[in-house]
Amino acid sequence: MTQSDYSQFICRTIALSLCAITFICLPGCVTETTGGLPGPAPKETRVKAQLELARGYMEKRDWIRAKPPLQRALQIDSASVEAHVLSGVMYQAEGEPRLAEGHFKRALRIDPENPQALNNYGSFLY
Repeated sequence: MTQSDYSQFICRTIALSLCAITFICLPGCVTETTGGLPGPAPKETRVKAQLELARGYMEKRDWIRAKPPLQRALQIDSASVEAHVLSGVMYQAEGEPRLAEGHFKRALRIDPENPQALNNYGSFLY
């Protein structure tokens, strides 16, 4: 074997060894995805969060800021008695009696025995 043949043999052996090592190690590589955004919360949880936000603004008599979370709550669940009652209270405070009465009546159509709806609608009528 000449010097040149010996060099080529060594280079080929090293190249084959590196390829073999690469192929042996590749199956051990695992890609794992973690993090990211969680899935959406349940409908009840989202409605409750919007109503709590609206209630906080309503306690401060900030009717303008209370309106968007109430609207979002109704978009999430149009059959939410509490969202309709709070909307009725808000519209009553804003001097919009027709809108207030509509929300109170809607709440009572959904749940005719709801004490919160009955009480607030009764106060509205008085």
